[in-house]
Amino acid sequence: MPIRSEVSWVGLIGLFLSSRLLAQSPATDAIDFDSLRQEAAVRLSEYLRINTSNPPGNELASARWLKEVLAREGVEGQILDTTELGPGRANFYARLKGSGKGKAIALVHHMDVVPADPKFWKEDPFGGAVKDGAVWGRGALDMKGQGIIQLMAFIALKRAGVPLTRDVVLIANADEEATSLGAQVFIQRHRDLIRDVGFLLTESDQTRVEQGKVRWFGIDVGEKRSYWQRLTVRGVGSHGSQPTPYNPVPRLARIIARIAAWETPLHLTPAVERYFKAQAQERTGRARIWLADPAAALRTREGRAWLLSEPERNALLRNTISPTVLVGSDKINSIPSQPQSISTSVCFRTRIPRRSGRSCYGSSPTPVPDSPSSRVACRPSIARRSTPKWCGRSSERLVACCRALPSRRRSIPAAPIDRTMRTRASPATAWRRIWSTMPNRTESITG
Repeated sequence: MPIRSEVSWVGLIGLFLSSRLLAQSPATDAIDFDSLRQEAAVRLSEYLRINTSNPPGNELASARWLKEVLAREGVEGQILDTTELGPGRANFYARLKGSGKGKAIALVHHMDVVPADPKFWKEDPFGGAVKDGAVWGRGALDMKGQGIIQLMAFIALKRAGVPLTRDVVLIANADEEATSLGAQVFIQRHRDLIRDVGFLLTESDQTRVEQGKVRWFGIDVGEKRSYWQRLTVRGVGSHGSQPTPYNPVPRLARIIARIAAWETPLHLTPAVERYFKAQAQERTGRARIWLADPAAALRTREGRAWLLSEPERNALLRNTISPTVLVGSDKINSIPSQPQSISTSVCFRTRIPRRSGRSCYGSSPTPVPDSPSSRVACRPSIARRSTPKWCGRSSERLVACCRALPSRRRSIPAAPIDRTMRTRASPATAWRRIWSTMPNRTESITG
């Protein structure tokens, strides 16, 4: 994460500490946010040095580090679920007690990161180096950086002795980058620890920082979900020196090319339209006009081309399809056959239908294009790996409370607070799925 984004770190910490959801006290005025910002950068470097690539995870090392950091602040943390999650893995939990007037707030992040190959990095992905105005490391954005924001807010509240109107809970989960097993195990085994939680804040990447200036603080009101499928093509095996028409490799290649090239229908949902209009405030010229009225822009060739030219906007305007994993013969001179096969994993990103059958954000999962040309002589089979789930409802109350801050403290850059959208799922996905089964719950899970 670039150090220039520390402007957003301290702003987000200040925004959280100032929120009426949390405390009503001038005690937060005593917090030295400049010092807190520098300390946050140091803590992030330390956190990034813990290699929690998943697989295998190694989140236990991160949980121990979090426990040690909080212990120096006089806060007791708990390392949980080491047996259930397996060797080297764990969840983490800590709590600051409040008066109990309001339901607790949970700050949730995941400790694992996706693997990183050092040869493709300018710096060691697990070195936590501070260089050229940036903190370098795998997980700085997803999502150890936000975990540090939560940790420093937690610590700042403790140091300042802020009289809390509600408890603040800090949770760090394992395995978000794979199956979200950490969140599932935590909720299933520790409902007593979160029974009083009314708000859960987790991953979001929509706070925009450009050239050292915070353009806006984003609170996610929706996210797309993955819909994974595996397509397998079988053929007749033979030696690679004797090509046949029944080699499944080129057949699958043609199917992949067809799927990847397919342009799904465009659909401007109300949430995306509001998001684009919020961005228009920071633009000039034709970009401002097109974002201010995206529906009109999509009806023109130039406006449509501009909106779709940026990957995030394109993904927010349609269901997307991305072939990701390709598996074939394990022998360079062998054409695979039954029981061998070649397969590809296809990741659909879609706006998810509600339980009632109506769409949460205006669109249903997109089917694989089905035509004779995609089926000729290839005998494909599709195995569903995951099913879209209801996406839930984010807290509009959170947006309202953040917008209604009594004053802009010096720690908070003067930037608007807007509803944003994500092109992918967050840890809220796993929490929301099980949250709905808890008694006396609220629908206030948001990124």
